[in-house]
Amino acid sequence: MVRSIFLSGVAGFLGSRVLARLARAKDRRIVCLVRGKRPEGMPSHVEYVTGDLLDPNAYAPALAGCDMVLHMAAATGKNPPAEYFRVNRDGTEALLQQAGQSGVERFVFVSSIAAKFRRQYRYFYAESKQAAEAVVAGSRLRWTIVRPTMILGKGSPVLESLARLAALPLVPIFGDGRVPVQPVFVEDLANCLVDILGETALDNTTLEIGGPDVLTIEEFVLRIRSAAGKPPASVVHLPARTLARSIGWMEPFLLPILPFTAGQLASFSNPGTAASHPWIAERQNRMIGMSEMLRSITHGYGSA
Repeated sequence: MVRSIFLSGVAGFLGSRVLARLARAKDRRIVCLVRGKRPEGMPSHVEYVTGDLLDPNAYAPALAGCDMVLHMAAATGKNPPAEYFRVNRDGTEALLQQAGQSGVERFVFVSSIAAKFRRQYRYFYAESKQAAEAVVAGSRLRWTIVRPTMILGKGSPVLESLARLAALPLVPIFGDGRVPVQPVFVEDLANCLVDILGETALDNTTLEIGGPDVLTIEEFVLRIRSAAGKPPASVVHLPARTLARSIGWMEPFLLPILPFTAGQLASFSNPGTAASHPWIAERQNRMIGMSEMLRSITHGYGSA
């Protein structure tokens, strides 16, 4: 049984849902590292410490006595390349080293399916996650690396980006549109993460988590359009590599105003599916399928 746990990233899209689940167990010590505003409505037994991943002195006292770390904090979206590596690689290394010094037994790291993409042209987020995985796997602690696929749910950043494309009169698809994707519902992923904390059989394992349905990226975008109540539209295929290189040339000057980065186009060029694993396969039968996933997002879905 996990008696005490240290969490990072609890204010995020996924982390807030994981914290809500863990907080139900009042006999467990829960310590959360936050940088800004603390989540509201949490029970009194949830502790908070304010600090930065790269400043272990700020959180070392709170980390002492914790059995496990669940590390979900990350730099995502549009950032300068150095910021991804500062937070995702160096921040993970700092937390991992302090965890070892504080007597933590196990380290669960939430990475991304993008870490295994073969084509990572200017995808600094994916590169930084890949580098962080190497740091975790080289640790002396017991570890589990979790690679979620595209995460969907109310407020999902990836869904919001794809929904904007899907809503255009002529739907742009980068590449041939045949790349397979396997989105996972955020509530299902949160359930899996909570369960993983008690699974010692998953020590020193990299676990990829996707939902029960696999479809092409083009089918996925068009289903997002349909779920939003938009009429059918024609698709135009754009050369992904050429466009990525053009955007990559502009990024140093126009990053804040670009609709997406060159690296983010990697999702149209790399399979976003999870490698099969018995532990996940047993749970996929209870996960939300694509149709229900999109319907619940459109019409509202409460946290389970």
